[in-house]
Order: sequence, then C-alpha cells, then structure tokens
Amino acid sequence: MGLTDKEKRLVNSTRTLNARFKDVQLLDLMAVGREAVRDRRREASLLVGRQRAALASQGIAIDSGTGLDVQAETEYVAELDNRRHLNNVARTAWGLLMSRKLGSLQGILAVQNAARRSNNNSGGFNF
Repeated sequence: MGLTDKEKRLVNSTRTLNARFKDVQLLDLMAVGREAVRDRRREASLLVGRQRAALASQGIAIDSGTGLDVQAETEYVAELDNRRHLNNVARTAWGLLMSRKLGSLQGILAVQNAARRSNNNSGGFNF
C-alpha cells in the first residue's frame, strides 16, 4: 500500500522547510559572526588609540621600544580573540550543517519505515 502521493508531498515539503530553516540559521550565524569580529576589531583599534594617547601623555615614545611593544601586544591579543571567535562560529556552523543532514536522513528513514509498516499487515512486530 505505501504512502499516498499527498503524504509523500507533505513529507518532502516538511523536509525542505526544515532544511531551509537550518540554512537561514547558518546565514544568520555567519552574519552575526562577521559583525562581532568587525566590532571587536574596532574596539581593539580604539583601545590601541587610547594606549597611544596615554603613553604619549607620559612622554613615552609610541613609535619604538616599550610603547610600540604595548600596542603590538594589544593588537596580537585582540586578533587571537577574533580568531577564537571565528573558530567558534565555524564549529557552530558545522554543527548546523550536520544537523541539517541528519534531519534530512531521519526524514527519509521515517518515510521508508512508514511505507514498510503500511505494506506489512501481518499484525506482528516490525524489525
């Protein structure tokens, strides 16, 4: 007997809709990640600017020696934070992609199992 055409269309529509939701989540995640990194870079640049002003106001050279080292370290640490954030975004994106694939596979298996059950009218257990 199997699934009716209407049931098959409904299952396929549901799978497609679920996949689209995952795609939208993925796009949103990537956009938020890019915005966060952009904001973090801006904040780091402002911090370096404040450091330069503070060092210069104390008479410390800002283009060489310790003054330059302080700025370079601040930029380095900020970039490490940005890369850590991007890595976390990439891991979350990978998880969304795997979830999308798993959901699609689960949908296929559900359709196959439903078709088997409807074809098996023995009244016994289906393994």
